[in-house]
Amino acid sequence: MKILVTGSGGFLGGSIARHVFAHGIDVTGVARKVLPDAPIITLVGDLRDRNWTSTLAGAKWTCIVHCAAAIPYDFFGAEAIAAAEANTVIDSNVIDLALRSGARLIYLSGTSLYGQNTANELLDESALLEPTGPYLEAKAKAEMEILRQLDGRAIILRISAPYGFGQRPTVFSRFIGDALAANPILLFGRGTRTQSFTHVDDICNVFSRSTFVSGADGVFNIAGDPAITMHDLAAKIKLLLNSNSDICYLNTPDPQEYFRGSYSTKKAESILRWRQRTPLDRGIIKFARMMSMR
Repeated sequence: MKILVTGSGGFLGGSIARHVFAHGIDVTGVARKVLPDAPIITLVGDLRDRNWTSTLAGAKWTCIVHCAAAIPYDFFGAEAIAAAEANTVIDSNVIDLALRSGARLIYLSGTSLYGQNTANELLDESALLEPTGPYLEAKAKAEMEILRQLDGRAIILRISAPYGFGQRPTVFSRFIGDALAANPILLFGRGTRTQSFTHVDDICNVFSRSTFVSGADGVFNIAGDPAITMHDLAAKIKLLLNSNSDICYLNTPDPQEYFRGSYSTKKAESILRWRQRTPLDRGIIKFARMMSMR
């Protein structure tokens, strides 16, 4: 069994590659540069280069875990357009690589494709996609191409709000950092936006020997605890960390005030045998412990 993980220099790709390696599976990473503490073999290259990517086909991978992506800080504007264009090329090249090498493909996508879900419905994989902005529109198109070209041997994971120590700054890391420093925890709008946060360890737990060789295919939601409002997340962090921080509201609206991140994971639980193992309380404490050791 030979596994290729694209984007192994990033937060999710690196975490997945290390998890697979720790379970005794032959894994190789692809990244723009080699991280100094990476325990796996890393191929350095640019997945936007079709010629370079095609040279990887000779290895006859069992499965390609595709995590590589350009991620903009804002889903709109010039940066988002550039990211969408880069990802369209990368995704096309990785699909071609899977076809050439006969590999299964596991593609990391996101529940943001479902849109705002203002009705607060529990969304399963059959829900209508409502991607907003060029970055998410490119993600949706990539999903369609993967299912069309790799029918029967592709898994798409729509992951909800991944978190864990080592990721780039998010509302999650900001709340914890402020709580540890006893700074005010600042909320936009009314703090009613909800998210279902998924710890990186639970994402990694999707990836096992059986997943790589099983006949499972199609789209699967991966989401953690029931959705929580931003205010309740701040209050939970303050309580768990015994912080003296005040929770304060900025005089700035939250453009996603009515976003409701609520997703069904029954399909993943039934077919992939996936279960959440890191509830939000434990994930917060683990994240805070790692942050305080920096």
